[in-house]
Amino acid sequence: MATITDVARLAGVSIATVSHVINGTKYVGPGQVDKVNKAIRELGYKTNEMAASMKRRHTMNIGVILPNIRMVFFPEVLEGIEAAAKEKGYKLFYYSTEYDFEKEKEYLNQLKSSWVDGIVIDSCCASDNIEEYQKVLIGDPTEKKVPVVALETPFSAEELGVILFDQVKYTTEALEYLISIGRKKIGLITGPDLPVYRDTMTACRKVFRKHGISFRKASVMHGDYFTESGYVLASQALENGADWDAVFAENDQMAIGAMKAIREAGKRIPEDIAVIGADGVFVTSLINPSLTTIDLPRYEMGYRSVEMLVDMIRNHPDKGEKLVLDGKLIIRQSTDSSVKENWGVKGW
Repeated sequence: MATITDVARLAGVSIATVSHVINGTKYVGPGQVDKVNKAIRELGYKTNEMAASMKRRHTMNIGVILPNIRMVFFPEVLEGIEAAAKEKGYKLFYYSTEYDFEKEKEYLNQLKSSWVDGIVIDSCCASDNIEEYQKVLIGDPTEKKVPVVALETPFSAEELGVILFDQVKYTTEALEYLISIGRKKIGLITGPDLPVYRDTMTACRKVFRKHGISFRKASVMHGDYFTESGYVLASQALENGADWDAVFAENDQMAIGAMKAIREAGKRIPEDIAVIGADGVFVTSLINPSLTTIDLPRYEMGYRSVEMLVDMIRNHPDKGEKLVLDGKLIIRQSTDSSVKENWGVKGW
């Protein structure tokens, strides 16, 4: 059986360097990392993970809690998490909450009491509970410290790492674009009362007030982020006489559902009703008409969450970074029929 000495000899580096590469305890240049990893593969060297964990007081495990992996938004987030974890030498324990907050809290407790060094979580905590729930995420100061990086929820506690999309900014951009092409009767399809919804409403009120457009509560519909809810809500609204000339949906899946309902109601897209979604998932370029959307850097969010978490684990577990990522408006045929088709099938 190969030993760490054998790995060091074959790689042409010191035993200490091999140890630093394996355990992530000190920076090692990319060239030496490649040599060590190549030697490990060639020799079939296996570390005793439990013994190494006890020695360095790290398990090299990360817990991940996401709301629902069946949503098209989350696979790219998870891909980013997996890629960064692999590069950093960490393994993942993954849970899906199905947007069940009680289940989320149960999984959080399991991970905090088990063999993980830190947690990445995209919470389904309601807006009104954020201040109280962040205390749960931080944990009891008398217990083992487990660093946490939260996605999409604006927790304010300095002990938490937080990565957000600039929801107000990109929603404002989408609405301003609709108004610029002459649309002023805008239906809004949102998700549940999460912080994302609050930010959407903030942007809508601001933009509508700026352009003298009355804010109609009847035009705001709450879905669950899945396609069926967008379809059902839009169908009901159109049956009840909604006179929209545009729809903005908080995610692409609900926007696509709304598009089906609009066509079934005998309306043309975009001539009668323009439609915009958000997320930038691959299918938006494949449907007909293709969907104008806000492309959000989901992979980057996942990747940088692990970078942030590992930095907290190794250097400052009591203080997290705050990071805001931008979205990009991609105009397609659901708002402008003259736009040329451009399929985005990479990675599908």
